Amino acid sequence: MADDADRDFQIQLARLEHALGRVADDAAEPDQQVTAAEQAAITAGEAGAAFDRLVRESGGGGQ
Repeated sequence: MADDADRDFQIQLARLEHALGRVADDAAEPDQQVTAAEQAAITAGEAGAAFDRLVRESGGGGQ
């Protein structure tokens, strides 16, 4: 199960990198950058949740 959590975390990180790249795109219209920033914020939360799951499933977390 930790392998699934690791894969999910890696996918979320890749999505976050992609979203942040769209935010930083100087050629994008301002409203496209705002939409990308909103998506980056959502994806950051999802990546955080995936990281928490990875830590729990790998036996870490101090709980």
